[in-house]
Amino acid sequence: MDSIKAVFSDEEMLKNAANYRLNTLVSNYARKVCYDHFIRMMKPSEDTKIVDIGTTSEITFEANYLEKIYPFKKNITCCSLSDGVKIINAYPGVRHVKVESTELPFKSEQFDICYSNALLEHVGNSNSQKQLFDEMLRIAKRIYMVIPNRYFPIEHHTSLPFIHWLPKKIFRKILTKIGQNFYSEEKNLNHISKSQLSMWTGKKREFVVETIGIGFGVFKSNLVIYKP
Repeated sequence: MDSIKAVFSDEEMLKNAANYRLNTLVSNYARKVCYDHFIRMMKPSEDTKIVDIGTTSEITFEANYLEKIYPFKKNITCCSLSDGVKIINAYPGVRHVKVESTELPFKSEQFDICYSNALLEHVGNSNSQKQLFDEMLRIAKRIYMVIPNRYFPIEHHTSLPFIHWLPKKIFRKILTKIGQNFYSEEKNLNHISKSQLSMWTGKKREFVVETIGIGFGVFKSNLVIYKP
């Protein structure tokens, strides 16, 4: 589907974000906080097989945080739209798989953990988001997924305050008016709520949905859903 080109490779988003120094600093620190939370909650070992859905061939200091920091790179399989050459060269030991659909090319429970950070909000409409989420649940025994929290005062991708609290139609109209055409399109940016994540998992008690990252209480920078 067309929206997949905004899923596994966020080069365009990183180029836009480079114009916002505050956005870059907040994003990098938040990713570190989320990574530390991932290690505490999921407790991966040197034998844990991890698939990272949504890496990028744009190698920056904030991109591909798991591949950059995680010590057991030989057990990481990462996915992007690219041929993966830049990713493999930047993070020796990782395996790369090119993916062009929300139907992931892996067997059921092929991995111990499916990891994803700042991906699902770029998949498109809610049906596409749910489809990819279900695929992530299928290919791994456990899941750890991080997305921006809409209630964080600063919108992650534009560094603009509060406007993402408005109804989505109004939010997108404002972005169009100020020249942020890329993020004004649903296929490129569609915020997900905590209630939406909870609805996707139903009443399955093994899933945890909470706020983490920078900030306080419900206003922290990120939402995380995981199955310990």
